[in-house]
Amino acid sequence: EVGVLARRGARDLGSHVRGHLLAQLGPGRVPEAVELTLVGLRFAELCPGDVLPVTTPRLRGRLRSRGPVSPLDPSAGGGASSAPTGAGTPGLWRRTACLVYEGMLLFAVVMIAGYLYSALTQQRHALQGQTGLQAFLFLIIGIYFIGFWTRGGQTLAMKTWHIRLVDAEGRGVTQRRAGVRYLLGWIWVLPVLAAAGWSGELRGWALAGGLAGWMAAYSLLALALPGRQYAHDLLCGTRLVTHRPPAPLRGPGAQ
Repeated sequence: EVGVLARRGARDLGSHVRGHLLAQLGPGRVPEAVELTLVGLRFAELCPGDVLPVTTPRLRGRLRSRGPVSPLDPSAGGGASSAPTGAGTPGLWRRTACLVYEGMLLFAVVMIAGYLYSALTQQRHALQGQTGLQAFLFLIIGIYFIGFWTRGGQTLAMKTWHIRLVDAEGRGVTQRRAGVRYLLGWIWVLPVLAAAGWSGELRGWALAGGLAGWMAAYSLLALALPGRQYAHDLLCGTRLVTHRPPAPLRGPGAQ
């Protein structure tokens, strides 16, 4: 019974939206993407395609053949971007806060991976097998980032700060693109680490200050780049967008 009420309510509200759009724009002038956004995306999980109040026959046929439509479907809306409507570039402060939180989570990942490597290799000294440990950590960190980026576009820190990684067209990133972004992402720390290794004098607080200064300068560079995206995102064809989870649909009896 709840399902019937939900379908009926969705149909009535959708009909009202369609009638208002037709009154304002005239018959045949309601864009397909508008109908899909205002009606289909909100009620596709409740209503089958044959009761969605869409006026475009091609769109109605597509909904019937495909079933429920996801708001993140890259083919929805006549080829429009799959990023949520109005999704813009997150502010620099929010991206910085996400980066700091990511570092805290990554520290735990590195500690666990280091302990696992030590146990597997019977490492008894911190200077023993450093090259193997660095290669192992590089692989583990890569699995961490690439795994999350290709499954939803969000790490745990990105979910907390409502940031999502998509490609230039707003679709989810592939493993290859995520791998390229992971490699390019080392630009956050690699120049300072390389300088520290070359000079042999950049250690302790000096190294921490150098990393903080370089990361701040690299972040500010995004303000001068297209879309205020980071340089490595522009190079590998990805971008960061604001992504807030949709509000849960409330039942007919909800207060």
